[in-house]
This record gives sequence, C-alpha cells and structure tokens, in this order.
Amino acid sequence: MASGTILGEYSSSAVQADRLWKAAFFDGHNLLPKILPGIITSIDILKGDSDAVHSVRMTNFTDVKSYSVGFCVTSTDEGGCLVKMEIVYESIGESLLPKKDANDLQQGIL
Repeated sequence: MASGTILGEYSSSAVQADRLWKAAFFDGHNLLPKILPGIITSIDILKGDSDAVHSVRMTNFTDVKSYSVGFCVTSTDEGGCLVKMEIVYESIGESLLPKKDANDLQQGIL
C-alpha cells in the first residue's frame, strides 16, 4: 500500500463561492466523478433524492483504497471564487497512482 498527496488550486470568475458549495452537495453524485476521475468512478443514489435527508449513496472507487479530500472555497473580489484542494490517498497496490492518473485528477480539479 502506498500513500500519495495531490494538491490543486482553481480560480473562477464565473462561479460564485456559495453556488459552487451548493453544487458540491446537491449535485455531488454527478460532479465528483467528473472532478475526481482517478478516484471515483460513479456515485449511485440507492435511496431517496440527491438532496433529501436520509438519502443513501454508494460511491464506487477506482484502485484507490482510501482517500480524504480537504477543500476551501473562498469568494474573490471579482465576485467569483477560489478553491484550494488537497487529496490524500492510499492505493490498493504497492505503487502510487500512475502519473497520468494523478495529472488527470489534478486537471479535473484545476
């Protein structure tokens, strides 16, 4: 098992911080597999609606054993937002994610 860290920063003048924050929670089942394709293949809603209390979601992972994502969304003076993200993961095998997968993951963030 190997551990790795991927850092990313994204600046947007078109998306307000509160709008991006809501999208991450209410539409996360569609958004996260696109942002984190190296870690999440899909998120299925097993019970309830995507934004309802007590909804049950199943997250399907790639060859990553576990991961944690920390992010901070802040408003900019221009009315947009700045997102800083850190992904720490453990792979199933003895090696880190291939460089291409890590770069794809970072490009999905940036």
